[in-house]
Amino acid sequence: MTAWLKDKIPFSVKLFLKRQRARFSFEKAPGNQKQFNTLRKQDASVIVFDEVLPTPDRDAGSARMFLILQILARQYHTVFVYRTKLSDPRYEQSLWQEGIETVNLIYYANVLKQQNFKTAIISRPDLTHTLLPSLRKLAPSTKIIFDSVDAHYRRLEREYEVSGEAAVKRKADYYRKIELEVVRDCDIIWCTSTEDEMSLTTEISDKPVAIIPTIHPLHDRVKTFAERQNLLFIGNFNHTPNRDAVEFFVEKILPLIHKTLPKVRLDVIGSNAPDHFQAYASEGVNIHGYVPDIEPLFQSSRVFVAPLRFGAGVKGKIGDALSYGVPVVTTSVGAEGMQFEHDKEVLLANTPEDFANYVIQAYTNPELWQRLSDAGYEHIAKHFSPEAVERTILGSLECGAPAPLW
Repeated sequence: MTAWLKDKIPFSVKLFLKRQRARFSFEKAPGNQKQFNTLRKQDASVIVFDEVLPTPDRDAGSARMFLILQILARQYHTVFVYRTKLSDPRYEQSLWQEGIETVNLIYYANVLKQQNFKTAIISRPDLTHTLLPSLRKLAPSTKIIFDSVDAHYRRLEREYEVSGEAAVKRKADYYRKIELEVVRDCDIIWCTSTEDEMSLTTEISDKPVAIIPTIHPLHDRVKTFAERQNLLFIGNFNHTPNRDAVEFFVEKILPLIHKTLPKVRLDVIGSNAPDHFQAYASEGVNIHGYVPDIEPLFQSSRVFVAPLRFGAGVKGKIGDALSYGVPVVTTSVGAEGMQFEHDKEVLLANTPEDFANYVIQAYTNPELWQRLSDAGYEHIAKHFSPEAVERTILGSLECGAPAPLW
């Protein structure tokens, strides 16, 4: 390799190649049979592709990806390939601390030449559609998993039903085409919900599918009903359903709540809030923007609201709230894929009047609040904790026929 080329390769790729060379030379060295056997047990390798390095403190999709990578890294040599690198180095360093290699997408062919990967996981339809032809050519024996994250076309079709915008309909048609192509061409499909599975496998009923939802470690429930106050919404506002949910809640639902609870406040947390959200800021609405540590808000808020009118997949914000024991009021769209029962784990409402009524009930009734907190917390522990999801992830990699979550 010329000196010029060495200078052009970033540190993460150099580190990967250095470790690979060291591992290969160690395996060939005499007198190390015990260590060699240990290495062989861990020799199965997985390569994971996504658009960006995960930012688990900023969006639910990143939190899910980070926890998936943690699970994989405990069982396999894991390499994460990203298209876009963020300026903050801490996100990449957090993967290194988990023993996960990181490589920019432009170098992934070099990485494939260095090692035979048992499985490749590609996240999101655009990237999967782009990479599939070359990945099949470069690694023909590698099993390819399409991690859909959510059914994009289904989410956009629902948005079109609400907005009526022709551009949204065109986008939905585009994603329907490429998502169904990707499903046909990959070996296994990961969906976050059974509803997404039905949408994506509508034309291919025999494709192996694993349900890999958002993943939620449980947190201690510190404060009681009486020690809490106010309402909470969290979401990354690059995601259209989150913007619409805040607009819908502030304009249509919160005025109804204020007729009974005039002093209750809504805290809105999340990156990339549109400028017009500042017009909502008042005694009843606090627009925080990005908050690095959201645990204090989960520990002090009384009710979490998720008035989502369109979307797909599993809504990580709801799982997060329940993992802290915060009761949730949401819509049927918000609850989709999580197997909730109304008035047991969450309260479900699809009109402004019903939504406001259920928020008031959860906010003012200590017995109802405690019952929802307990049932929601137990539901997350059983179905959405890292321990619960891990067996499905590993099962899909080993045999392609994982045990169901439910």
